[in-house]
Amino acid sequence: MEKLKTMHVHKKGGVYIFGDARMERKAGNIILRLKGTPYVMGYEHGRLLKHDILKGVVPVFSDPVSHNPLYRDKPWWIRKLFLKYLDFKIYASIERNTPREYLEELRGIADGCGLDYKTVFRANFKSDLTMAMMPVIIKKKLTELGLSDGCSSLAVSGPATSNGDLVFGRNTDYSGQGRWAKHQTIVFYEPKDEHSYVKISSAGLIKCNSAMNEEGIVIGGHFMAFDGAKTDGKTKQAKRHSHIFSLARHMTFRALEIMPVLCTRKS
Repeated sequence: MEKLKTMHVHKKGGVYIFGDARMERKAGNIILRLKGTPYVMGYEHGRLLKHDILKGVVPVFSDPVSHNPLYRDKPWWIRKLFLKYLDFKIYASIERNTPREYLEELRGIADGCGLDYKTVFRANFKSDLTMAMMPVIIKKKLTELGLSDGCSSLAVSGPATSNGDLVFGRNTDYSGQGRWAKHQTIVFYEPKDEHSYVKISSAGLIKCNSAMNEEGIVIGGHFMAFDGAKTDGKTKQAKRHSHIFSLARHMTFRALEIMPVLCTRKS
């Protein structure tokens, strides 16, 4: 860890390099390549995307009170008190039920970009907070209005595609006050002693909704915002070392329940 702090980012052509990690920008996306242990990959992420993290969704997602229209005009001490309540009632339970390796990666991101760990932690559990606090009455009202929470995926293959290959797509609902897309990041992971995979996310987040591993397995996460998610639930995650489910590392790292959609190019 001390060695990481003494290393510097240098640029070669259009690529920024930090140790074994690489970052470049293409077609409006950030392309990030990480390698190592969870903490090391997090630190690489934090150092290479520091400015994007500070300008992206992390400041918004990490303070759901001040960025909520219902509370942002309240006195600062009321907003701070409510955030403390969320720390105690929601986030603490999520943290207790989150695998250590994911917390280590979040700590690495925080150390790498200079933010405190709690800020990065809160930002990565924005969806979980929403699911935990969504009252049943809202679900009933949305049903009456003919509306629903929006996560959508599609998967087509065989005669439905021009060459028979699998095509998988998923919508992205996270606006983050317009910051998600501006700092959208495609991350290629090479974890130590595990299968490599790629995911689509945004700067500063290890959460993602779509990913694919080197075995050609694709996963899309659909969040159950109105189905009674609990913060003390155990993550529904297959073993990371499985050649099929290794990419589920960041898809199902959360302590809350989600509905994974899995498909393979061989199906």
